[in-house]
Amino acid sequence: AIVTGGAGQLAGFLRPRGPEGWNLVFTDIDASDDANIAPLDITDLSALVKAFAGADAVVHLAGLARHGAWSELSRLNVDGTYNVLEAARLAHVRRVVYASSNHAVGFHRRGDRPLPATIPARPDSLYGASKAAAESLCSVFADTHGADIVCLRIGSCTPQPTTERELATWLSPADFLRLVQASLDAPRGRLRIVWGVS
Repeated sequence: AIVTGGAGQLAGFLRPRGPEGWNLVFTDIDASDDANIAPLDITDLSALVKAFAGADAVVHLAGLARHGAWSELSRLNVDGTYNVLEAARLAHVRRVVYASSNHAVGFHRRGDRPLPATIPARPDSLYGASKAAAESLCSVFADTHGADIVCLRIGSCTPQPTTERELATWLSPADFLRLVQASLDAPRGRLRIVWGVS
């Protein structure tokens, strides 16, 4: 499986021991400091198609993982995700696992029960809007091209939660690894949206 965003924090939780039975190839636009990460820019569609050739799956972790200007959020999180999905389609990749965010639904009120994973987008920020837009692209590719995509609405994936709010949305690194494993190994489907929270 190809992993985009291979130099990022989430990929760092997969590098020591990836999902069992899967050979992960880590890629990132900033690969200069690590010989184990291949250079790859998610804004370059033709490079993505070449990189994805022969891959069974893509774990798409690349993008802007913080709040920022819409120009950058849309270029990386929306246009970049479109390129990954289109390249996966052109390269006949079996499955895409997409790292979305709980911010895509952050303005929904939480009651006494957990929100269902299938709750419609209601972003709490421009960052959340970029993730919601990318989820919509995943839906389009699933419905129009039969793409097999798992969207992970990831909360706070850190070694330990540092605040009460982080605890409410915390995804432990070990659970992140298990979630990626399950997402890669699940039977074929179309679009599935699941919570990335421990």
